[in-house]
This record gives sequence, C-alpha cells and structure tokens, in this order.
Amino acid sequence: MVIVGPCSVHDTKAALEYAALLQKEAQKHAAELLVVMRVYFEKPRTTVGWKGLINDPQVDGSFRINEGLRLARGLLAQIAEMGLPSATEFLDPITPQYVADLVSYGAIGARTTESQIHRELASGLSMPVGFKNGNDGSIQVAVDACLSARASHWFPSVTKEGVVAIFQTAGNRTRTSSCAAVRAPGLTTAPNSSPTPR
Repeated sequence: MVIVGPCSVHDTKAALEYAALLQKEAQKHAAELLVVMRVYFEKPRTTVGWKGLINDPQVDGSFRINEGLRLARGLLAQIAEMGLPSATEFLDPITPQYVADLVSYGAIGARTTESQIHRELASGLSMPVGFKNGNDGSIQVAVDACLSARASHWFPSVTKEGVVAIFQTAGNRTRTSSCAAVRAPGLTTAPNSSPTPR
C-alpha cells in the first residue's frame, strides 16, 4: 500500500484533478500496489494557523465549518466514485461521524498519538489506522497507541444524528481493520531513510 497526495486539501477542484491523474496511475500499478489518495482536511497546529478545509474552507478566517464538512464529504464521495480509496488524518473526535464511511485508511498524527481521546476514537473506526511515532521519534508511543486502540473502550461522543451518547467500541482488530505504527523522523532523530550504498 502506498498513500500518495498533498499535505492537505484546500482546493477541492484541484484535489479532484489530482485524483483523476492518480487513478490512472493506480490502475497502471494495480498488480503491485494498492494506491490510496491522501485527502487530509484537518491541520494540527503547534500554535496557530489555518486548521484545514473542514475548519475554514474559505481560508479567510470565516470558519464556515458546516460548509467545510459538506465539501469534505462531497470530495470523498467523488473520489470513491472514481474507485480510488482515501486516507485522512483524524484530529477532531466529532469529524469522523461525518466522513469515516468514505475513508479507507485513518491516520493519527505525531501530536495526537499519545492522546487517550484519539486512541479511543481509533478503537471504534472500521478501517485500518496508522499511528505516527512521537515527535521525539520514539516508536514505542505508536506501539502503545496500537495496543490501546485494539482494546474495547467506553467514552462519550456524538452520534450520526448529533446526539451526545456513551459509546462502547469493539477495538480496532478485525480482519479488515487494524492498527499500525508509522515511522516518521522525529525532532531528535534522523530521517527514516538513508542513501543506499552502491
């Protein structure tokens, strides 16, 4: 599996053009690779800045979140109609109720891998979820997150109808859904690749 795409989506038209080109490449390499389009709508921020298409779809500080959710869901549906699976990072624990049924692979980023809320969220997602290693480069954080997400959890959340409820998850560990640690360079570690000697 290879996940390919922009850092984040801010222009749905450009994202669809990219998806059409990627779909052609995915078909070309289908015997060797499962190509998944990276369609990230939320941006984690260390301080402040644009938080992504869902949070601020006009990129102007107007925070039309309802519009952002509609745009995100519509884009995912169009990409799915092309036959191309999508990957996205889940930051807000409510957002998955609006888009998760159209996502094939979920990601939990380095800033949120240690978060109990995100581990609980992943335990209820019906897709594979990748947890990035911590910002310090430690892979143990991601391994611990996977172990937690495989377990059943109880927590408050919001239903698809927008009603607050108590959820119990089965844990993310079925034949079609599981967790993985994703290795990425940390703030204090070297990159996760090096030149191959010839």
